[in-house]
Amino acid sequence: FAHTFAVFASRRALDQIAMQIAYPKAKVLIMGFLPGIATNLGVSHQSIEDIACLRSLPNMNVLEPYHQNELLPILNMAMESENPSYIRLRRFDKMYNRVDESIKIGEPKILVEGEDLAIFATGMTVDIALVAAEKIKKLYNKKVTVVNVFSLKPVNEKSFCKILNGHKNIISIE
Repeated sequence: FAHTFAVFASRRALDQIAMQIAYPKAKVLIMGFLPGIATNLGVSHQSIEDIACLRSLPNMNVLEPYHQNELLPILNMAMESENPSYIRLRRFDKMYNRVDESIKIGEPKILVEGEDLAIFATGMTVDIALVAAEKIKKLYNKKVTVVNVFSLKPVNEKSFCKILNGHKNIISIE
């Protein structure tokens, strides 16, 4: 296990991760904290490209829990995987009160089902998607599907295509 700010765990160490971890499929779990612009420590600590950097590496899993109840299953998935993993973590407001056993690596998790629009989101953006879905329902009487994409790599293409093919309109929040 290795952990630090997301920006340090990704962009600054990218070449070492590629050469020493991803290509040889070393059994390493990297945990990056305070992703995006969530920290007020300035641009040197803000990580907006960590997902893009680490998804581009071969053999690397990229996982991001939306809710604290997903953390233990995601850790277990990463430990059981043959591949190295990057787990992107925000600071949760509280500890988990149950373990969400329904999530599976590579599978999107539908949180709300609707037929008019699908919103795909990950991590802290899932809350934004859920609020948007409620507003769209109230303002426009449209039913929105909200998809938690906690497993950014690998992904089950068939599962994603099934959701995509069931909707005319798609939004991705990153």
